[in-house]
Amino acid sequence: MSLEDLKKSFIVDEESFEENRIEELVGKINKICQVDKKGHIKFLREGLGDRDKIKYTLIARFLANKLEESIPKEVTNEELEIILNKSKEQVRARLSDLRKEKQNSMRDINKNTHEIKPMFLSKILENE
Repeated sequence: MSLEDLKKSFIVDEESFEENRIEELVGKINKICQVDKKGHIKFLREGLGDRDKIKYTLIARFLANKLEESIPKEVTNEELEIILNKSKEQVRARLSDLRKEKQNSMRDINKNTHEIKPMFLSKILENE
């Protein structure tokens, strides 16, 4: 293995996304939720907790944006309030919980807008 190949396999970019795996990832998230043309999320799976719903929402929007650029990959607090049917305070609390996780898979664009870190897509969906 060349030094360049070794570097590529060991030093990862947080922004890296394996385009060649999009079909597999969409197939997995499609069992959990779907995205409409405006970017609204519809959950198909019952019994998900709020933190999981946030993660899956971020993943779904990211993947939807890869397939249709008019759908934003970012999700706002206001959108999460609607998706979760929770108050602003409850949404902020769940976002805070996600930030404290050992492997924080979410990035804050600003205090009201969030996105998934692409390098965590496969890890989150690996058991789906």
